[in-house]
Amino acid sequence: MTVIAKKASLLFVPWIGMLLLTGCLPGSSKNAGLSSSLSATGTAGATTMASSSPQDTESTASLLNGSVRAILAQPDGKTVLGGDFHPPNHVARLNSDGSMDAEFEQNIGFAFNAPVHALALDADGGILAGGDFSDFSGMFASRIVRLNPDGTLDNDFRMNLGQGFNDKVSSIAVQGDGKILVAGNFTEFNGVAAVRIARLNEDGTLDSSYGAPAASHVPPDTTPPAAPRSGK
Repeated sequence: MTVIAKKASLLFVPWIGMLLLTGCLPGSSKNAGLSSSLSATGTAGATTMASSSPQDTESTASLLNGSVRAILAQPDGKTVLGGDFHPPNHVARLNSDGSMDAEFEQNIGFAFNAPVHALALDADGGILAGGDFSDFSGMFASRIVRLNPDGTLDNDFRMNLGQGFNDKVSSIAVQGDGKILVAGNFTEFNGVAAVRIARLNEDGTLDSSYGAPAASHVPPDTTPPAAPRSGK
């Protein structure tokens, strides 16, 4: 059986040699989410993809009942998904065989109260998630959180965010120095102007140096003073 996903995203994961495909299954009132593993072989420009068995695809698809908007492939072969589906509420992790990571599902509790649009992995294996949400498992969390590798909430990071962002986070990228670039529809972070893009420190506080205007350099006035006027 061939399954074509709407709004599909394709991600190559080099450390497991697999392509991950996500999207929305057509012909379903619930837009069932699809996450399928594909093996990639051949040279660049001539890649062939052999899908997992139809049974595996259908089994994985049945785990989610909404669209997948973000994919995060972990080095251990597990895959974090974010999107509109629930339950689990807008975030899930699959094992390398496509089955649900039961420990992660237990640790996220009620998870998010609105869709997840962005996922990123930090150097310590923490999972950064951004989206439309304002709550994570009963805790205030405005549009961005950091989850520990096991799926529990990093509460120190949450507290450092303060009021967080005032509108949707749609993209997250972690720099080599650990700082976190965030983009979206927001205009403020914790009451401070941050129009559509901001950078956070590793602990979740705002990097106030990002986007700050460079200090203007005014050269010293070297004009010699005027000679005093002689009296009459």
